Amino acid sequence: MVTVRLVAKELRAHVPFTSFGTITGLVLMILITKAGMSRDIAASLFWVFHPVHVFLSALVTAGMYQLYGRGRLYQTILIGYFGSIGIATLIVQHDLNRVADLARHFGVTGLVCVNKWDLYPNMTDVNEAQAVERGLKTAGRIRIERQGSATYERCLGKERPGRTRGASTGT
Repeated sequence: MVTVRLVAKELRAHVPFTSFGTITGLVLMILITKAGMSRDIAASLFWVFHPVHVFLSALVTAGMYQLYGRGRLYQTILIGYFGSIGIATLIVQHDLNRVADLARHFGVTGLVCVNKWDLYPNMTDVNEAQAVERGLKTAGRIRIERQGSATYERCLGKERPGRTRGASTGT
């Protein structure tokens, strides 16, 4: 019961920050959409703000561990790293299963297009194999592209003329 109270206390303390972050993100998405920002500028902004988000997530995770775990510095760093980056790897598996369940429920063929597959090629192979086992089809792979989003259009079969950089088509 003490653990439940502690978690409830932490959640109450963090609601204002989570709410502020969510509202800020939504407002920024609306402003960017209404402003008609180009995909290249949006992609550049992503590559600035996403690493900041990952770093702050690791910092908060490490801070919570240090506050309650009182571990050594190397343990805190490892918890921060795996708590923000390692957990994302596990979330991919969960999302993949959710897509497969939804596709099966609606009687449609689900497609999987792996974004940033070249960050962790071995895990991409595992994810694609699991997708096929669950009845999904692979639609393609998108390499990391720091100069715009043409690869997204190529994955969807809408390649822009003159843009050939950074894509790898599906399996």
